[in-house]
Amino acid sequence: MEALEQPGTVSFTVFGEPVSKGNKSAFAIRKGGVLTGKVAVVEGKNKRLPEWTARVHAAAQAAARDGAPLLEGPLSMAAHFRMTRPKSAPKRRRVWPAKRPDLDKLLRGVLDPLTGILFVDDAQIVSLVASKDYVADGEQPGVTVMLWPLLTSDPWAHSQQIPPGGSHDHTRSSMS
Repeated sequence: MEALEQPGTVSFTVFGEPVSKGNKSAFAIRKGGVLTGKVAVVEGKNKRLPEWTARVHAAAQAAARDGAPLLEGPLSMAAHFRMTRPKSAPKRRRVWPAKRPDLDKLLRGVLDPLTGILFVDDAQIVSLVASKDYVADGEQPGVTVMLWPLLTSDPWAHSQQIPPGGSHDHTRSSMS
């Protein structure tokens, strides 16, 4: 992504293999073998998540402008994940990472660490473009994130617009 000049726009890249945030599982609570009507929710643990979260946190802090307040109001976000290409993947034809980790769980692994650093709450994200791809030769795995204030009341209309300072061409060259 290229440098952006619109006030309030933040862009940064985190290097390293992207890590997804685990599944949540719900369990009925029993007392003496009888259901209590209460439920416990447990989040799955990915052992690499704390290190990834720390990387995202550090990159977001570096991208945040000194003394700038948290972004408020509705926000748009673009995220492009670059995954390590498996050695078993064909070399001569285009393949996509249409397997785990799920894109929505990769996004959770990025959005949660940004809360309180770049914006008040990830619920402010009302327009989102996300993709995952395998790295090309010479590239590093990671994620490139761009956040900007939503300047129109219609997020669908905004999703068809060019991000501030960006382009419609979200190919490897414009997102790396």
